[in-house]
Amino acid sequence: MRALNQVAATSVSVSLRQDGSAYSAVVKNTGKTVAAMVRLSLRSATAKDRVLPTLYGDNYFWLLPGESKTVSVTPRKSVSDPKLLVEANNVPTTLS
Repeated sequence: MRALNQVAATSVSVSLRQDGSAYSAVVKNTGKTVAAMVRLSLRSATAKDRVLPTLYGDNYFWLLPGESKTVSVTPRKSVSDPKLLVEANNVPTTLS
């Protein structure tokens, strides 16, 4: 796992769209190196509070350069103005 700390930084883009009572998130690696251990977190409008419980179609995944992944995000309660926080081992935190 030490080698993971030496992976060059990269960047991701994220879009979140509502799909009925759930959401669909598209996360894309826009950088030149692998995005390691990408994790998602649905947030309320203030972006401080996590929406719990929420089911994610995937989490802690890897993206190769140029690769994108669509992940279903299903909160158990209604969320007004949801935000999606994206974090990864070698990616600056991104809020969409």
